[in-house]
Amino acid sequence: MIYFSFGDSPSGVLSSQAIDVVKYLRTLTGERIRFVAFISIRSFNKNKALIKAELSDAMVLPMFPKIDTWYWNRFTLALVCLLTGERKLIGRNVLAVQMALAVKRMGMLKMICLDGRGAMAAEWHEYPVVPSEKLKKNITALECEAVLKADFRIAVSQQLINYWQTAYQYKEEKHVVIPCTLSLNFSLHAELKTSNSFPNLEAIRNDIVLVYSGSTAGWQSFYLLEDFLTPLLSENKKVKVIFMSGKDEKIDALVIKFKEQVQRLWVPHDQVQQVLQYADYGILIREQTVTNKVASPTKFAEYLSAGLQVLISPALGDYSAFVKQQNCGRLIENHRNITLQKTTATQRQHNRQLVSQYFTKASQREEYLKFLAGMSIVKVA
Repeated sequence: MIYFSFGDSPSGVLSSQAIDVVKYLRTLTGERIRFVAFISIRSFNKNKALIKAELSDAMVLPMFPKIDTWYWNRFTLALVCLLTGERKLIGRNVLAVQMALAVKRMGMLKMICLDGRGAMAAEWHEYPVVPSEKLKKNITALECEAVLKADFRIAVSQQLINYWQTAYQYKEEKHVVIPCTLSLNFSLHAELKTSNSFPNLEAIRNDIVLVYSGSTAGWQSFYLLEDFLTPLLSENKKVKVIFMSGKDEKIDALVIKFKEQVQRLWVPHDQVQQVLQYADYGILIREQTVTNKVASPTKFAEYLSAGLQVLISPALGDYSAFVKQQNCGRLIENHRNITLQKTTATQRQHNRQLVSQYFTKASQREEYLKFLAGMSIVKVA
């Protein structure tokens, strides 16, 4: 079987939600699940090396240039299937599945699984993801066909299944829900220790520390985050905020305004958990778009793995309800008059246990087995 990623650059998300999945499926089946990635020709050699450093037998190939030529890549995929002899495929997004459907019509694939990472058409219309108006015009029809014609589906949230049922009249039960799980690089047993690597964090260890980890792209709703943080920082000097993000003028403005309370820190992915453990709360505040309502942010499991309480907005995938049910954070419905306390050792332990129970690859073993059965791959190592 092939796990096919199309257009994804190397990142922590690709590592934890694709490459790690391939590794886990190999342990379940004892078979060589192939990871095939088509990536941009820009920085191709560098990005290919990064992917192969994580999975040495990954097949990394260049995409046709420009997004409007995406469908030409079906011929490359057909060649991959011909040379490898693989006849089953997991497609990481709608375009990957569309190419796979074309290859299936050529007679070189038998079964296709859509790995549904979100509502792709909604995201493209709600946010400036792609510049191609032609693709944006067609993406809803492409997604509908991918959802309905795939032989099986993986969804990152039950809310995504609900969306497929409403938007595309999906009526089958050929799916599993597997949330974004913890990267294999993260530990559930790591304890915070004094580190000379982060002197600025050591200085705020006893304060109430919030952390925002991730992009500040449009769908991350920075204006809501700013509206939430400004009164907290103004009213309590013991509140500190760490932004684990790339350089951004909006963050820079907050750093200037609250220079003693806000800092930006960018570290390699393998150091993220070490930084998270200095915090008490992880921030997941987003606007209520379709994109966010069906989402499964990878940061949720990462925050919990470090023992953090999660500050989350309403209707964020399946997680807003989960936070309330499992008492692992706060639902932020009103940005005013919020009082925060240091996260206790008991709370940290509770949150780590939740990750072990719900957000590791092993915790989703039964769902992966259902997927393998649905794809007629029943051999389990």
